[in-house]
Amino acid sequence: MLELGLAFVKTIRHFWPKVNPWLKALPETRFMPMVEYEARFLCWWGLLLFCCKLGSRRQLDFELRDDQLRVLENVNRLAQTGQVSLPVNKTLSHYLGHVGSAAFGQLRTDCVRQLIRNKVLDSIRLQGCFPVMIDGSGFLSFKEQHCRHCLVHRHETHTVYLHPVLEAKLADTRGLALSVASEFIENPGQPGQIPEQSTLATYDAVKQDCELKAFARLASNLKEQFPQTRFCIGGDSLYACGTVFAICAANKWSFVLTFKAGRTPQRFGRISRACSSFARQIVCSSSCPTKPDKPSAGSMTWNILTRKIGGTLFML
Repeated sequence: MLELGLAFVKTIRHFWPKVNPWLKALPETRFMPMVEYEARFLCWWGLLLFCCKLGSRRQLDFELRDDQLRVLENVNRLAQTGQVSLPVNKTLSHYLGHVGSAAFGQLRTDCVRQLIRNKVLDSIRLQGCFPVMIDGSGFLSFKEQHCRHCLVHRHETHTVYLHPVLEAKLADTRGLALSVASEFIENPGQPGQIPEQSTLATYDAVKQDCELKAFARLASNLKEQFPQTRFCIGGDSLYACGTVFAICAANKWSFVLTFKAGRTPQRFGRISRACSSFARQIVCSSSCPTKPDKPSAGSMTWNILTRKIGGTLFML
């Protein structure tokens, strides 16, 4: 445990030496005469929630109160503060409400920019592009509708109100997944437009529509935050459509997408026929002895599924 703590501190100091000034620069709208805990201390206290893989904010009050763990002293060292006691989880929640999500999103962007600028992630580049995986994920679910933006999923016996989120993560071959952008998938319609009877199939249709619209918003934010960074967008068959192709082309991004039958059927048929034609060419060229330096059959199969135009990689 001691070695793990030392490795954690060394990692923070090495890759993000300016993290405390960044935390100090976060918006401060609390009533200062009543403030007891510094912003940096509360931020590190909240980060421990994720670093220690605690299930909820309430677990901070139970899991990290042991005096033998010396949590207070360690958090003070991380934040470079001199607090004399640990806060409760509601103090952290109150502070986060004052800061807002936009400021913490910018902090995340600053951390990722630091890694890119220092060439820490250059080893994961795919033909010069950083691979970014895009996918929707369930985030919040309720038994009762709490706002008009909830997605509605009606089962036979009950109704669930959902708030999914679309997440973009830098995928590292070493197992890291670094978040670079997030966008909530919200129902754009009014509650009256939701059909009274909805099946799983109709829910999927609504989710696809909202997820693609959320991708357009996410792509705009991602381009604004990283205007010169080359990305290679990865996603499932939902994103293999003209809307995503156009967005990637406009932003000069590459993409690697799953492509299967049922998604843009006409294009899938053309690509299937083209692959069959190329497969026959592979058999002919691989049996030809006149090219001693010819690529292997595996690399030829790769070229069937890959096209590089103007320095941009497109793959289905």
